[in-house]
Amino acid sequence: LGAMYARGDGGSGGGVPRDAKLACKWLGSAAEQGDVQAMFNLGCLLAAGDASGGGEEEETAAEWWRKAAEEGHGGAAANLGIAYANGNGVTQSNSDAVRWLSFAKEKGIPQAQDAINDIVKRASAAKREGGSGAMSRGSTEKAATSQWTWLVLALVGVLAAIMAAGLRQLQ
Repeated sequence: LGAMYARGDGGSGGGVPRDAKLACKWLGSAAEQGDVQAMFNLGCLLAAGDASGGGEEEETAAEWWRKAAEEGHGGAAANLGIAYANGNGVTQSNSDAVRWLSFAKEKGIPQAQDAINDIVKRASAAKREGGSGAMSRGSTEKAATSQWTWLVLALVGVLAAIMAAGLRQLQ
């Protein structure tokens, strides 16, 4: 039901309208009961700013992704790794980013390797410039733009898979 509200399975006479608050409510309920996909989807909604959580949405998103990743969800591990790379909702950490992205790659998320390569490249460039290897604010913001674009694309793929599963159930 939460996924239905998230994508707006509406239409004439059936389904539900898109409603981020209700999506978060229902996904939160399922996530609290241990539904790993709901944990991932809730994190995506929160990170996208689709819920009115008052400024702590990135932190809460990262918490849900961590829980889902710890249960073996590759997409959640990838999103958590990207959050660590960019310091979104967590303290920026290249080592934690690479650890979670490596796990995501093992779980079949091929884009995770691209993100790892970006982190290594930025850290190497920062060291050559005389820094500590940590990303500067400007490079972090630039990375955030490309990585959050990837996150949105991943979310679209997840929602398409959910919709396809729903259609199979109707047949």
